[in-house]
Amino acid sequence: MPRVKVACAQLNPTRGDVAGNMRRVDAMTSRLTADDGVDVLLLPEMALTGYVFDDARDARRVAERDDGPTTRWCRALAARLRCVVACGYPRAVPRERGEEEEGGGEGGGGGGDRDDSRTSSDDDVDVEVDDDDVLYNALVVVAADGTVLTRYHKTHLYVVDETWASEGSGFVSVPIPVRDGAGGESGENGPGSGESVVVATLGICMDINPRGFVAPWSAHELARACLKHESSLLLFASAWTNNHPDDPPESVTPVDPNEVARSLPGSHTTALAW
Repeated sequence: MPRVKVACAQLNPTRGDVAGNMRRVDAMTSRLTADDGVDVLLLPEMALTGYVFDDARDARRVAERDDGPTTRWCRALAARLRCVVACGYPRAVPRERGEEEEGGGEGGGGGGDRDDSRTSSDDDVDVEVDDDDVLYNALVVVAADGTVLTRYHKTHLYVVDETWASEGSGFVSVPIPVRDGAGGESGENGPGSGESVVVATLGICMDINPRGFVAPWSAHELARACLKHESSLLLFASAWTNNHPDDPPESVTPVDPNEVARSLPGSHTTALAW
């Protein structure tokens, strides 16, 4: 496997302030250039909208159709850094399209969207989200040339997702171009080419746990998908609470999923982990 340089942008986004959160990440990454050799910039689950949502109506206020603000912003950032950018966002899909627009699926390796390979300059008009649109907790993955490699839909929904999001069809893996001449995996260009390909599996937050906390812990669904797809890299985006697993029990704030689902906007803090 070639060397892969991954940068992770960690922030506690202001809920609902997409433009403001974009500016924050732009400031965080301003010191990076294409010469730094970053292959992948990974952002959190719901990186620019904040999380959680009260219900579907609340999520719909910031949900985006394809080539919306998040995708266009990712394209600009990917072009500037000459790298792949992966960013979590609430995706709205016309109901008649449904799951057909999700890249890859269980047993598959992603690939670019059929109708979404335009650059950000092609369409700067946001398409309004319909009340009938299907909503997903999604991760868009954009290549340096602006191609959308895939839009992954979260497979295992957490309790706070179930109030608004539909479940994805399965784990997705996608070939990621990396700047390494040592040769990569399937589709490698070979030594000295300056670019290789690494297969990466995508996951979002609850995906790391057993489905619905009902499946046995030994199922290891996400890990098995990595093995099945022969992946060498896991790109995992999440919006977890700011409690750390190593914190002493007496200092940890209890997290009640039902209480979180009823929480008021901005009433809890999230930190991001990969």
